[in-house]
Amino acid sequence: MIREFKIIQSSPPHTGSTLLLNLIHGYLSPDEKIHWNTDRLIDKFLITKTHNINIEYYEKKYSQYKLFFIMSERNDS
Repeated sequence: MIREFKIIQSSPPHTGSTLLLNLIHGYLSPDEKIHWNTDRLIDKFLITKTHNINIEYYEKKYSQYKLFFIMSERNDS
């Protein structure tokens, strides 16, 4: 069985995640509306941004999808 896939851009705040989200959309789905910080829209869109980095939460809640996670980190020290 082939499952539909979803992309979750999941990164802590202040890690360049908005820039990363724009790049992902530009390459993979430029016509899709950009939305973020909500998991209630995962069923509706291909790409979702969140600051929740608990990947297991999403894998359990959305097990009907093949999920791909794209994350960013920043170390400004």
